[in-house]
Amino acid sequence: MENKYRQFFKISRGVRLQNPIGVAVDGSNYLYVSDADLNRVFVFDPKGRWARTIGNDEEIKRISGIAIDRVLERLYVVDTMGHRLLVYSLSGEKTGIIGKRGIEDGEFNFPTYATVGSGGHLYVADSLNFRVQVFDRDGLYQSQMGTLGNRLGQFSRPKGVAVDQEQNIFVVDSLFDTVQIFNPSGELLLHFGKTGVKRGTFWLPAGIAVDPQGRIYVADTYNKRVQIFQLLKQEGVPSG
Repeated sequence: MENKYRQFFKISRGVRLQNPIGVAVDGSNYLYVSDADLNRVFVFDPKGRWARTIGNDEEIKRISGIAIDRVLERLYVVDTMGHRLLVYSLSGEKTGIIGKRGIEDGEFNFPTYATVGSGGHLYVADSLNFRVQVFDRDGLYQSQMGTLGNRLGQFSRPKGVAVDQEQNIFVVDSLFDTVQIFNPSGELLLHFGKTGVKRGTFWLPAGIAVDPQGRIYVADTYNKRVQIFQLLKQEGVPSG
């Protein structure tokens, strides 16, 4: 996180963030922070000044991750306890809802994190359905990956999800303490990480992000650190 963002975690009017859980940046470099205890998204301008607050207790049951579609200027808010995603304009107007509780395609069971790929697809960690679901820009279900299990390609508690420039999907499994990487067709490419406290190991990891240079940032929650990895490529196939 850049130095200019370090000051954002004190909100104006004497209010402090209590349990920040998700962050996203829009095309104008405004920072959006979801707070699981305050159940809101707080928005800060590029100079670190509070700009607005999005959401209320009537709309959101329990907020988790957030994602932004910069092209459509749209904010997706994961409502974990509501088993759905809420859709807002960047100014804070609620414009739609994606999903409901269930196990069918397009339904959720305690979703946690989401991201938007460069192609506009929305990827959602449907944690207690043990899968990642993919939607188009209209919120229509497209595909999914993962099932409940303890083998590679399966999930025990998927949380953080990210997409790189080639549309490969990175999924953090919090209970497996690993990151699995899938191609756009949902086929497993590779994985890294295991349980531990040393470098390269995890203890209940959660969030993940991938930058355009192929650096992978993993929030290693119970080890109280963010670990950074470099994605290597060999003959067009990711390798780490």
